[in-house]
Amino acid sequence: MKLATIYLACAAASALTAPPQLSELKSNLKLKLRKQQLLRATASQNVTTPRRYASRAELKDTLVDTLQPNPFHWTEWPFRIGSLGAFYLSYPLAWQAVSVLPPPNPTEGGYFFSLMSIVFGTLTASTISDATARLAALRAAAVEECTLMLPLIKRLEVILVLDANRPEKGDDVFRAVARRLHAHSCDFVGGGRERELELIAEGHDAYSEVVQILQQAKCSNIHDLDFALDGCGRLMEARGVRLSLENSGIPDVQYSVLRTLSIALAIAYTYLTLDRGEMAGIQPHSLGFVMSNNELIFDASFGVHALFAVVASALVVFNSLAIDVNLPFSGVFRLESGTVAASLKNLRSATAPYLDEPPPSPSEVSALYAED
Repeated sequence: MKLATIYLACAAASALTAPPQLSELKSNLKLKLRKQQLLRATASQNVTTPRRYASRAELKDTLVDTLQPNPFHWTEWPFRIGSLGAFYLSYPLAWQAVSVLPPPNPTEGGYFFSLMSIVFGTLTASTISDATARLAALRAAAVEECTLMLPLIKRLEVILVLDANRPEKGDDVFRAVARRLHAHSCDFVGGGRERELELIAEGHDAYSEVVQILQQAKCSNIHDLDFALDGCGRLMEARGVRLSLENSGIPDVQYSVLRTLSIALAIAYTYLTLDRGEMAGIQPHSLGFVMSNNELIFDASFGVHALFAVVASALVVFNSLAIDVNLPFSGVFRLESGTVAASLKNLRSATAPYLDEPPPSPSEVSALYAED
């Protein structure tokens, strides 16, 4: 028992006198584990999509290049007309696939189709409504963060640089703050959420460094900085809201349910068309019409051809719309705010004269926006 006590005492003593390298290694390991947990917990399905709260053209006073429209995008008429044609021609194949089933009961089938249509419509409307509300909240969060940065940098410039009674090292403090905020502004037009979370986990994000700079300046007898420290606290809160909203999109399982309902509706409609009165059991014409003596003669199956194409195309458009509103940085309803662009432009103009040396930028994309 005494020997065990001696061993424990020696082990405790060795732990207390462990070399600093071991302690530093443990600290780095904990930091890496914490960063991985943070990134895993906040991983988004769109982490590879750059953020675009404002376009680069707006910040550089250049005209926006007119991009050639993609004819295969769901908002373009070639895509919609092509979808109608493709589904029109595919109806005979769909009919043949369900023709092996027993004939449908029109009454029960009608009830089922109506019920599934109501469920699909309700879920689609709810998805679009939630995604649109998130888009509006995300735009508001970005506007708040940008509008908070602008008065902060303006007031600091007056107190630390322009005022006749400016402190002795006020210019150096302001230049350090300006470099951080200038680089952080680049993240709004080309940064990534994953990179920002990584910097926050490491403690090297712009706001944390600005707080440290201002607090050190305050401890060095540069007073009147309480408003700036309070402003940084509000900026961190606004950033937290923005980052949370960036990751609060519609879950993938909801879109999976929408796709499943769409397929079920298309199959149900095709199955119900098996009961066509006297034409029941007769395979529909491949085109639904024929040319005879230079005259267009419609087949009896032309109506179900056309309705199947309209129903299936509408399902595709509704699904595409529901997905698009959940893509704030790459979809049609892109999140590019004019207020954010104006605020960032003013901020970058105010900080540009003080970027006299390459900053230890918290963003890898700041080089893309270096002043000419």
